[in-house]
Amino acid sequence: MLVFFVLFSTFVSYASGIPESTVARLKSLYPDQTDTFVRERITVATTAQDKWTAFPPYFYHLVDRASKDSLSGRIGLCAGDAHLENFGFLLHNGSALFGLNDLDDSAMCSLDQDTMRLFIGHRLLTNFSDKDWLDAYHRGVHRTLIAMPKVVSSLKKDSEAAGEKLTKKLAKIYDGSCAGEFSPLGQVELDLLKANFPQFIKGCARLKIKGGSAGNRRFLVFYKIDQDIRAFELKPLVTPAPLYKTKLSEDERSALYRRSVSFFLGDTFKREYYPVKLGTVLYQRRPLSAGNMAIQYDDLASRDLEEVLFYEAYILGKYHSMSSTRDLGISTPRFVEIADKLMKKWKSEFGE
Repeated sequence: MLVFFVLFSTFVSYASGIPESTVARLKSLYPDQTDTFVRERITVATTAQDKWTAFPPYFYHLVDRASKDSLSGRIGLCAGDAHLENFGFLLHNGSALFGLNDLDDSAMCSLDQDTMRLFIGHRLLTNFSDKDWLDAYHRGVHRTLIAMPKVVSSLKKDSEAAGEKLTKKLAKIYDGSCAGEFSPLGQVELDLLKANFPQFIKGCARLKIKGGSAGNRRFLVFYKIDQDIRAFELKPLVTPAPLYKTKLSEDERSALYRRSVSFFLGDTFKREYYPVKLGTVLYQRRPLSAGNMAIQYDDLASRDLEEVLFYEAYILGKYHSMSSTRDLGISTPRFVEIADKLMKKWKSEFGE
């Protein structure tokens, strides 16, 4: 019996039904994380969508192994990790911009791969017409206007409500102590924050186990700007998923992030989103407000969800149209054929 268990565990992860070969690849992609922590991340990723969003570099690793030659064209500035919940409203001085709200993984890469990342992620959520999805993407590429669907504009209220809820939560933390998902700062961290940021008042630490940035210790910090108390998140700027095989210097990583903010969000947000160094680690500083909230889509009717997905495809196409001057067309039958192949392989490797 013991021999059987040892042999069986060689092929299937004891925690999740995911093949051990996949676990081994994940550990190689996250060398700074322990075997135990990687397995915990797999365990809490209970749905196909959870797994898809939890390990962004795995997609590019899969493409390198399975379809790199077929998805190597149209080099430009990619979102890097375009998926449903990385789109949302950014609010500034009363105006609202719907687009990418998480730029950790933005990098120069194949726009074909960037499009495929969003397409397969959407496919894992629901069934839709492949042709209609790619038509929406191409309308963005060719700058053919698509009016924002009512269901998308209505989600702005959800973002504002989530922002108000967060503001109340932050006020409690500011008036009290770090508790729940937040933990007190270590003395070294506290000294570094005080030394580097004259506006710093207090802060907490946080370590997530779910999502693409799980395992990276981040900070909730309160600053005093003029007479206002503002809350920001300091989140480590790790290697972007499309460049998982590349080592970037701090200057290169910082410049790439600044460029991504200007490109995807515009110069308006440069004062809010920028890289900072704390000790030996480079972080992105971003505001915690209604303008940086993940929108919840769980309760949407299937038709409404489809409209959101098509609109995200359109928005990604618009980004791509500004990112490359080369031919931006995609052959729909060939693209779908590659997607089928990659999706089948991904499901096999993640036990779906």
